[in-house]
Amino acid sequence: MPGKGTSDRPNYQIRSVERALDVLESFTAAEPALHLDALCERTHLPKSTAFKILSVLEHRDYVQKSQDGGSYRVGFQAFEVGNKYLAGLNMLEIVHPFLKKLVGRFPQSAAHVAVLSPTDTKIVYVDVLTRNPLLVPAPIGSQLWAHATALGKCLLAGLTGEALERRLTCIDMPQLTAKTITDPQVLREHLDRVRAQGYALDDEEISPGSLCVAIPCRDRQGATVASISTAHIKQAMSDDTASVIAEMRQAARDVSRAMGYAPAPAGTQSL
Repeated sequence: MPGKGTSDRPNYQIRSVERALDVLESFTAAEPALHLDALCERTHLPKSTAFKILSVLEHRDYVQKSQDGGSYRVGFQAFEVGNKYLAGLNMLEIVHPFLKKLVGRFPQSAAHVAVLSPTDTKIVYVDVLTRNPLLVPAPIGSQLWAHATALGKCLLAGLTGEALERRLTCIDMPQLTAKTITDPQVLREHLDRVRAQGYALDDEEISPGSLCVAIPCRDRQGATVASISTAHIKQAMSDDTASVIAEMRQAARDVSRAMGYAPAPAGTQSL
């Protein structure tokens, strides 16, 4: 019987696949085009090996060579494979594992996914998870006011200018606590901050003693199609607000990437 080292060692064919994947994974949104020397530096491959791999990938349209022949970029076939992956999943299938990860990270919280109601300015909960028996999370299918929830503010901030104004012209903004925003202009200014910072807060705006942090879920076109939040009882929180925000911002990047969104390498991002 071969030893563990022998059985675990990849054979030549598997290693070749790994090298090809190393080449493909060298391209990034910030550097979509790379020369052969840069690819060799990133993959630690000899030029002759890297060139042979690139030739095969180019023949199968997984990479494309620039017109001057000096650089390579990811080809259309790689995009097609990504599309097939996304086509096989719906939004909830993509997002649910991130909810599980968040309630593992914050076991005292409840994690929610919500979308905007198509007819008014409320949110609809489409998935909920919690490990905390003391919490009574909003049931799936229930609705809450968008202006007073972190989820709702994320979703409103993700609308285009016209779509947002249509909502705000008919929005009902009841005051639920002393901290609830009830002025449409104040809400507009608040949504500008949400877009700039990439997350939204509900700090006792929907109910006293609660804190929610929400993030956008972007699709491959960059549209905000849903929002995820973690809801906390402030007195029971084991993490400070800054730590929760940092975790949620990372979750926003991971979720949107899983949904096919590749942010621009420079400049500000909007929800």
